[in-house]
Amino acid sequence: MSRKRISKIERELSEIRSKKAHLREHREKTGFRTVALTGYTQSGKTTLFNRVTSESKEIGMGPFTTLSTLARKVPMPGKKGSPYSFILIDSIGFIEDLNPILLNAFHTTLNELANSDLILLLVDGSDAIQAAKRKLSASHEAMEKETSGVPVLICINKVDAASREHLDKILEETRKIFTAEDIVEISSKTGANVPGLLQKIAVRLNAPVAS
Repeated sequence: MSRKRISKIERELSEIRSKKAHLREHREKTGFRTVALTGYTQSGKTTLFNRVTSESKEIGMGPFTTLSTLARKVPMPGKKGSPYSFILIDSIGFIEDLNPILLNAFHTTLNELANSDLILLLVDGSDAIQAAKRKLSASHEAMEKETSGVPVLICINKVDAASREHLDKILEETRKIFTAEDIVEISSKTGANVPGLLQKIAVRLNAPVAS
């Protein structure tokens, strides 16, 4: 990576950190609850973000398509006319063998997670079992160190791309590592059970929901 590119990334990260600090202060003052999306690259985070927020954020084919995060307000499912909503944040994804030059970008993401009210950890349900185990272990280790105390809701994504037998194995491995966390199965691509996910988010944020 050239020095020019490194300098550009460092400037971008400095600007991002400054902007994020101001945004967090604003959200705290206005009382908005925040939900942060995380997970390994290609787990479907941005696809879910686009579906829930009606955005068209670029879906990258590799890590660090962008160094920044995007936040949008999402209405919570509830009784008719309910004013409740939350801020959904799409962060850069976890990645293995991270280039040291990009560590600051990764820590920017961890800081965003640590300051949220709820973390949605997306797991690729179509991953090979060994790959899923490796990613789950690494995610758990990073979150134990950096986001301890923040509630987590695990989303097994891409249920449309895996058999029931395979998904059951992914669920089994997930429960071995994240023993105390809620787990929900979804497809961010087709929208399967996304309404159920939003209902669960509302419950976790203690917002009134339709009975």
